[in-house]
Amino acid sequence: AKSAKTDPLVMEIDAIQLEDYAKDPAASLAKLEALSKRVEAAGKRVSAVKRAELRSAYASAYFYLQDYARSVAASDAAIAMMRAAGVDDASPTLRDMQKNRATMLVKVGRMDEALPVFDMLRQRYLARNEKRTQRYVSLMNEVAVVNFMNGRYVEAEAAMGEATVIARELEGEVMPQQVALFWQNWASILGELGQLGRAIEESQAVAKYAEYKLGPKHTTTAIAFHTLGTRLQDAGRYAESEAVLRRALEMRLAML
Repeated sequence: AKSAKTDPLVMEIDAIQLEDYAKDPAASLAKLEALSKRVEAAGKRVSAVKRAELRSAYASAYFYLQDYARSVAASDAAIAMMRAAGVDDASPTLRDMQKNRATMLVKVGRMDEALPVFDMLRQRYLARNEKRTQRYVSLMNEVAVVNFMNGRYVEAEAAMGEATVIARELEGEVMPQQVALFWQNWASILGELGQLGRAIEESQAVAKYAEYKLGPKHTTTAIAFHTLGTRLQDAGRYAESEAVLRRALEMRLAML
């Protein structure tokens, strides 16, 4: 008998979860359906947990096809399969599934259901002293986005600020591009709160960070400079704004 780790079907399930579903979700869905047929034919050779992970991958494919109802249904099924297999809430895989499900609930307008899930997951990370982890940072980013969409800017600022600070501490585990994105979003939320001075300070910091870490020929850096220029314009600092916006344009032209 093959060991689970070296079983070709199990290895395929592991590999397909790493696929870039955003690139061609229809093709990814077709691959999932073909793999599922072979998994079903294999019977007990493939564990219930691996079957649940495969079902969760369907949720990702449906998400990028913008079929959010099916995405939620696939996510619900995957979580139910994990629980039936005896997987508890300490499992990082199960928590990822729950976070992704909450994100999908937002897409179908079920925000009232999503927010308690995010809060429950946050409490579990804190209870297990897992605050300084990439998964926690990702969760807080989602919390910030959902609160922002609901017009809850104070809650969004707290969550995105926390995500940004921890992401900067975890540099290396969290990619610089992601750090810059979180940081820029935090500055944007500060602006929505009317804290223009702080928003400019953070925008200046993230522009400097992006240029140093990613270089001037990077889309994220150009966006950071453009955002900074816009904020300076909002503050009536027109000469500074013009110089920064010109720099952002030069960056974009250099990438053509």
